[in-house]
Amino acid sequence: MTVIITANVRIRFIQIYEYYCDKNLPEVAIRIRESIEKRMLTLEQFPRIGPIEEQFSDLGLGHRYLVEGNYKIIYRIDGENIYITDIFHTSQDPRRMKP
Repeated sequence: MTVIITANVRIRFIQIYEYYCDKNLPEVAIRIRESIEKRMLTLEQFPRIGPIEEQFSDLGLGHRYLVEGNYKIIYRIDGENIYITDIFHTSQDPRRMKP
């Protein structure tokens, strides 16, 4: 299976980096990104490891999630592709997550 990172997730990575850079902690941002990317790559071997994301169940696309540190990784499986659709800090309002 192939993990595909959507444009939204690329934007989230930039936002995470900028947030920690504003706090003068760019090395923390890099570490967070690396840990999230490593966790996402486990999906290549174990795509159904994450539980169903109930918030998106009405879409019928089978969204799932993984948690890495304080971040929730939202993804869905479509054939041989795994689309990472959002990375979401768990302290935020869950209604801000994007499918």
